[in-house]
Amino acid sequence: MNGWKGALLLGIGYAVVISWGLELSINRVFGAVFGSGIKYYVAGLWGITVLRLLLMGVFLKWLNLNWADLWGGELSFRELGLAFLCASFLLLPIDVPALLMKAYHPQILGEYRYFLKLASGDKAMAVFALFSQYVYYLVEALSVNMLYLGSAKFVGEKGAIVIPMVFWGVMHILQALNRPLPVATAVAILASVEAGVMYGYAYKTGNMIGPLIIFFTVVMFVV
Repeated sequence: MNGWKGALLLGIGYAVVISWGLELSINRVFGAVFGSGIKYYVAGLWGITVLRLLLMGVFLKWLNLNWADLWGGELSFRELGLAFLCASFLLLPIDVPALLMKAYHPQILGEYRYFLKLASGDKAMAVFALFSQYVYYLVEALSVNMLYLGSAKFVGEKGAIVIPMVFWGVMHILQALNRPLPVATAVAILASVEAGVMYGYAYKTGNMIGPLIIFFTVVMFVV
């Protein structure tokens, strides 16, 4: 199988098996077992993370990719600066207005405060939950790198940019299941643009570390 048919099949498989299907099913199962609260949240994060890693191993074998390919390439100072410039392109239109309105709170700080409240003031549990969240983010970012690299085998590196934009980015609209539709739509647009920037960077530089830096800079410092 080759061409766009193969890339679309990969995108659908990624969305159903590794990304959104996995998220929705695990959240439902762990919600039934643990109910609400910090234990439910952390257990759900680790359940998704571990299963995602196992499923990624299957997809990597199918795509004839290695784990090291997901963070391959040497990052020069120039490429590092370009990665931060790309992240700034994504952040500034959101963060600058928030700063002007004195409403800027970086996401990482907001997440810690949320976990602290969920843990009823237990700082150790809140820190562990935050650590779990960022392990989850790392595996998610690596899975999107896999989606891009796998798609490139079917349609080339330039054409492959579209697949994560759609099957990771646009599909954030599914957050409308538990968030207001306007918020989910805004997140989907930002994620799709972010994927385009991340893999436009990968296409130009041939470096897969840069997309990880862009991803983490955005996720830490967006409002």
